[in-house]
Amino acid sequence: MSEKIIKRGEIYWIHLPLTNKNNKETNGQLGVVVSSDEQNSISHFVTVVPFILESDKLCPFEVTVEFNQKNGKILTSQITTIEKKRLCEKMGELNKEVMNQIEQSLCLVLVSPNSSSNKK
Repeated sequence: MSEKIIKRGEIYWIHLPLTNKNNKETNGQLGVVVSSDEQNSISHFVTVVPFILESDKLCPFEVTVEFNQKNGKILTSQITTIEKKRLCEKMGELNKEVMNQIEQSLCLVLVSPNSSSNKK
């Protein structure tokens, strides 16, 4: 049996390795694949960000999205890399516009605004 093809922007039901049962934002969740298609094709791992179907308080590094007629948000500050076997059912995929918003949000999380001045 061949391994399923996983693409950037797909939404899966996932089991994260470090689930905190007291934190509803990481307890049995959807995840958006943010690793590149190239990495996804050759690695046993994928990089994901949690996607929760709530949209109460929104931080600058979170992305709001409507999915299955429900409002939700993507938690780019909780980026993690997991084994592909932790991906369960594919639930859908996001369009390029939302993926662009996720990429911008990931930059807020991962890139220092003064990164060029930190070089020695």
